[in-house]
Amino acid sequence: MNNATTTDTRVAQVAVSFAVKSRLDNLASVTQQSAAHLANEALLNYLAEEEDFVADITAGLAEADAGELVDGDRVMEYIQSLWTETPLPEPKPNRA
Repeated sequence: MNNATTTDTRVAQVAVSFAVKSRLDNLASVTQQSAAHLANEALLNYLAEEEDFVADITAGLAEADAGELVDGDRVMEYIQSLWTETPLPEPKPNRA
C-alpha cells in the first residue's frame, strides 16, 4: 500500500455512475470512513494491480522477444494435467 500522508493529497474529480456513488456512500457510512478515503484506497489498489499487470506483460514480451517460448500444446497438456493425480511439471521455455 502507498504510504502517502494526508498532506500529500490533490483533488481529482472522477465521474462515476449513480450506482457506484451510492455503493461508495453506503460503504463509507457502514465503515465510518470518508468516501474520499475509500475512493483513494480503491484507486491505490487498482493502480497497484494494473502496474503489476503491465510489468508482467512487459516481462513476458521481453522473454518472447528473446525466444523464450513454450509450445502451446505443451502448455495445454500441463494445464489439463493439473486436474489429475499426477500433474506434469511446469513446462520450461525453449530457446529459439
